[in-house]
Amino acid sequence: MSTSAETALADGCPSVCAQPSREQVSVLVVEDESFVREAAAQILESAGYTVRRATNAAEARRELAACDGSLHVLLTDVVLPDYNGAELAGELCAAHPGMQAILMSGYLENWLNWQPGTLYLAKPFSLASLTAKVKEAETYTLGRTAVTASAACSE
Repeated sequence: MSTSAETALADGCPSVCAQPSREQVSVLVVEDESFVREAAAQILESAGYTVRRATNAAEARRELAACDGSLHVLLTDVVLPDYNGAELAGELCAAHPGMQAILMSGYLENWLNWQPGTLYLAKPFSLASLTAKVKEAETYTLGRTAVTASAACSE
């Protein structure tokens, strides 16, 4: 059985329908603690992801603008020095619907009353838990992108 992206390609759809390789999947890590930010970035880079870094919401917005909105995954701390990370994720994902957010926090109370379907990562995290969560976000993002592109190609 073929995927919607494979079907779209077989039907002569432009290559935008093709799912990017791991090296083409980009992640923006937004974390004010430099040790946590760099550890997450290095883990993801060693797993083959392209990683951009930001220490706060203002930098995250600039990074997203600088890469012309081509980020696939936003990994953000909930508690940022200049903004609420959950609100930042909502804002950036609304502006860039092809991006999936992962909210991370070391505080249990931050997990209460959040929207179903939102991805969460508890801190401290392991190499395995971080890469698994980003893979989950990547799968969701690429699946959504392939379906959207496939629909656009069939019009």
